[in-house]
Amino acid sequence: MVFQRQKLVFKLKKFIDSELIKYMFNKCPSVPVEYVQVNEKLKKEYGDATKTVNMSDGEITEHYSQWFRKVYDELKAHIEKFPLSELDEQADKVKFRYGVENLIKTCEEKEVPILIFSAGMGECVDAVIKKNNLQSLPNIKIIANYCELDSNGKVLGVKGDFLMHSRNKNEAIKHYVKLDEHFKEMEKRRNVILMGDMTGDVGMVTDESCNIIKIGFLSLNGKQNIEETEKNKKKYLDVFDIVLLNENTMDVPNAILNIINNAY
Repeated sequence: MVFQRQKLVFKLKKFIDSELIKYMFNKCPSVPVEYVQVNEKLKKEYGDATKTVNMSDGEITEHYSQWFRKVYDELKAHIEKFPLSELDEQADKVKFRYGVENLIKTCEEKEVPILIFSAGMGECVDAVIKKNNLQSLPNIKIIANYCELDSNGKVLGVKGDFLMHSRNKNEAIKHYVKLDEHFKEMEKRRNVILMGDMTGDVGMVTDESCNIIKIGFLSLNGKQNIEETEKNKKKYLDVFDIVLLNENTMDVPNAILNIINNAY
């Protein structure tokens, strides 16, 4: 059956309101305002540089690596006790997009693995998964960055020897396949539905032997002029098979799964 050869790969932000997940940690009451301020400063300094400075792909990747290393350095400097319980409270404010429950149900019934990539904090991802009672589902696997904590909950840095960001997700899967038998099993799945909201997200799956449907979610904020909008659309269409503009539902992925289900 075709479902036995299929897997879903996507960013958590495609399931929920990206603004809510992005700021979950910063909104925890015990997180110092000094950390929030320096985090925003780093975001502006490093994020804006890739838009204004002409960089090669390799330079951008290293640029992002420097940025994320500094973020974890600042966490180590400012967070005396990681706010796990506060993250659980913040997760109560996060809602799944329309159609997510149906997609998860279909994948569970058909035993289709779901691989969630997040370049953000894995603890935030876990809180959202836990809040929606999905932590026990065997077909859901998360790839994200987690904090190394001491016995008192103080941040010591990033856990492990690999720091994932939006430009090295292809390396992330190679890294985790070596460490986890579950990932090795998922690698045998040759049919993939990939979802992302950045052109670099297509790197979540790079195996050319796979049959991949790549769905890109492009949000237009209304501040872009026509020329910028068309330029962004072209960039997305160059790498994604389907580009959805300002789409906040899972209607298209669900429709694809229904077509597959009805055909076999």
